[in-house]
Amino acid sequence: MVNEVANYGMDNFIDFKRLIIDIVTILFATGVSFTLLDLVRNSHYKIDPLSDALRIFKQGQIVSVIAIHIISGFFIILWSFLFIVPGIIAALAYSQAYYIYKDSEATGENLSALDCISRSKELMDGNKGKLFVLELSFIGWHFIGGLTFGLGYLFITPYIQTAKAVFYNDLLDETQDF
Repeated sequence: MVNEVANYGMDNFIDFKRLIIDIVTILFATGVSFTLLDLVRNSHYKIDPLSDALRIFKQGQIVSVIAIHIISGFFIILWSFLFIVPGIIAALAYSQAYYIYKDSEATGENLSALDCISRSKELMDGNKGKLFVLELSFIGWHFIGGLTFGLGYLFITPYIQTAKAVFYNDLLDETQDF
């Protein structure tokens, strides 16, 4: 009995530690995605790796980025309860929410997390197939990343994230009324 209680306490600590690591990872990854979008839009953009990765922390966007992640994740899980395919479609529909949030902050529009997700759904209407094909094109790269025991992802991840930023930028160009 005492051993079970002691282990349960340690499991909670490990879960809490994992939660903190996940949140920090989401924030860093979002900062990098925003930086790559800036680079796609301005080829003369000077990247400062540490500063750009920490931009979410410095600009006070932590709560909004986490809210977008939690709300879109919740919707994706709900759609996944039907079958896997609706969950994939939902993930594709909500995939541009972070970029929309970044643009809304840059223009001073300050959209809520739910508004960013809704706009992403509107933007991706009729474009989910294009993103799905783009995602499928990365399968070979993921295979190479696995063959290199993850070391290849040092090069593959920036390539994939840049391709997604270009996709978003192209979507905005196609749908100029958005």
